[in-house]
Amino acid sequence: MSKSAAIRVRHGGPEFKGEAKSIFEKIGLVLSSVVSYFYPKAHTRLASTAEGNIPNRKTRRVLRDSQRGKNLVRFENEEAFFKDLGM
Repeated sequence: MSKSAAIRVRHGGPEFKGEAKSIFEKIGLVLSSVVSYFYPKAHTRLASTAEGNIPNRKTRRVLRDSQRGKNLVRFENEEAFFKDLGM
């Protein structure tokens, strides 16, 4: 399999590209290396959606509510928690 392909990326314009290039150069990377690293990561992450790694709407709502302190169930201690679970 060839390791060469052209990828066209739309981004925030020339200033954005220049800033990104400068940031990555400071840590010893060139933009093509960054793309070579992140592209497969993104592909793997998106491909894993079917495995349930990305929360669905209901899970996102529950996580958001819990971060806001909404709809929480509180227990006095561990024993009460496990009793509620039927354990």
